[in-house]
Amino acid sequence: MCLYGHELDEYITPVEAGLNWVISKSRRNLVNEKDRFNGYAKIMNQLNNKAYNRIRVAFKYLKNGPAARNGVKIFLPDAQTEVGLVTSGSASPSLNNINIGQAYVEKGHHKTGTELLVQVRNKFYPIELAKMPLVPTHYYKH
Repeated sequence: MCLYGHELDEYITPVEAGLNWVISKSRRNLVNEKDRFNGYAKIMNQLNNKAYNRIRVAFKYLKNGPAARNGVKIFLPDAQTEVGLVTSGSASPSLNNINIGQAYVEKGHHKTGTELLVQVRNKFYPIELAKMPLVPTHYYKH
């Protein structure tokens, strides 16, 4: 779930946040400019041309360590190349207390199963990008 001020703010579009579903199909093809929503041109460019550089992802720690919080940097396994930023993180009681979180990473490093590093208190901890939602839902559909 996106929290305003962390996973969403005035600089992050619904497309980058993986929330394309909030823009109904009827609002995507508006001919009359006065009917368009704020940011229409940018968002439609992102939807139609995949013109965005970062993507919201979920991650799980692969080893024990302190939880990655908002602002923690994410690196490639070489520990030199920064590719993202954590937006939120915590231990998950529902997943045997492993540390989990959400982040924005550069396009190209966002695939589920990708192993990266988070830098917490000047130490690196391995993470793996995971499919959202991290905690399985048990909704009943009629």
